[in-house]
Amino acid sequence: MSINTTGFRMRRRVGVPIILLILLGLFLTSVDTPTAQAGSGLCDSSPVASRGERAHGLNIPAYAQIGDYVLVGGANSGAWGQWCHAGIWSYYNGKYGIWEATPERQVAFTPVDDWWFWNNWKNAVKVSIKRVWTDGKTREYAAYWASTRKGVQYTVGTNKYSLSFEYCSKLVWDAYRMADSRINLDHNGGPFVVPDDIYNSTWSWLVKYQKG
Repeated sequence: MSINTTGFRMRRRVGVPIILLILLGLFLTSVDTPTAQAGSGLCDSSPVASRGERAHGLNIPAYAQIGDYVLVGGANSGAWGQWCHAGIWSYYNGKYGIWEATPERQVAFTPVDDWWFWNNWKNAVKVSIKRVWTDGKTREYAAYWASTRKGVQYTVGTNKYSLSFEYCSKLVWDAYRMADSRINLDHNGGPFVVPDDIYNSTWSWLVKYQKG
């Protein structure tokens, strides 16, 4: 009696690629892949911290220099890490503030007096200021370059190296790689640059940290 093994061989050939695709999918979900809100500027507001718990008491202008970048974290860590938003400190139209990329306003400048009006800042319970290991002119140019991105559309679903779109931490990363091609603030080199990446970067040092 002969046994027809053709069907078995075909199922085996088909099955192996399927298994490989499943394994690839599991790997990709484990790498630096933000959720839809990663770097969106929408700090976790559930639960919303009370005013007494918020880190609003930090006098950022007293510590920050033009080109420093500021990160904020919400009440809970998100799937992308402990920091939920970032922006670059600058001076624009006679005011100090932050260049940031958000879904509501795209790339825009937020004066210091307006920070806590916007959701991304008002829910912050921790704030950090980081300074890049470079000269002042390079930091100032990074802030200037961020200003040239005013109005650029916000999206997370973009190629990291594309300049067609920005999101919060990518704007900071782009500004410094454009100021000096040697500077790479992306700590882990993944397909996205999330706020935790630029916080953990060895290209910068912590100027000030405050938790409410």
